[in-house]
Amino acid sequence: MAECDVIIESENEISATLSLPSGSKEKYPAIIMIHGSGPVDRDENAKKLKINTFKEMTALANEEGFATIRYDKRGIGKSKGDYYKAGFFDFIKDAVAVVHFVKSHRCIDENRIFLLGHSEGCLVAPVVHDHVPVQGMILLSPSAEPLGDTTAWQREEMKRDMQTIGGFQGWLLRLMKADQKLDKMNEKLTKRIKDTDAAVIRYNGQKINAK
Repeated sequence: MAECDVIIESENEISATLSLPSGSKEKYPAIIMIHGSGPVDRDENAKKLKINTFKEMTALANEEGFATIRYDKRGIGKSKGDYYKAGFFDFIKDAVAVVHFVKSHRCIDENRIFLLGHSEGCLVAPVVHDHVPVQGMILLSPSAEPLGDTTAWQREEMKRDMQTIGGFQGWLLRLMKADQKLDKMNEKLTKRIKDTDAAVIRYNGQKINAK
């Protein structure tokens, strides 16, 4: 496996890692990896959560003869821009720029390019394909329903955990009625986001990506 860092021109410079399999092929099929939600880098790592999902998938893909490219979200890692001012369609633009870069690379077979989306990346990938057609998509942990329905289900699962967790932590969560506050907090935050045209808001002292 051979890896090199590259810069891709989008609205901002996007920093990425291109990985090529070992071997002597002139052109390789390629997999473009598109992140899930949140401020994650090219390996899908956040500041307090290191999972290296895309790094491990790259090693597996290279063994199977695929080149891969994985990149930092705009404003994260070495990519330029402001993550908090970026929205869904901005991430689509960046992914489209990555596809164009891969299609033009001398080591890549432009007729065998695949998008691998994880979580939110499963929503991004089909729109990217509409802009720049590729040969296929790999969708990991996608939403099979409107996103609002999925997040509502996630909240219900969180509330169920709060109601059943044992020990002091469970007692404290129930004493504070954390499960009831979860819905109220979500309603308040959703209203704040829908009522503003700003790209970034502050909620409970934290910066929120309102786009």
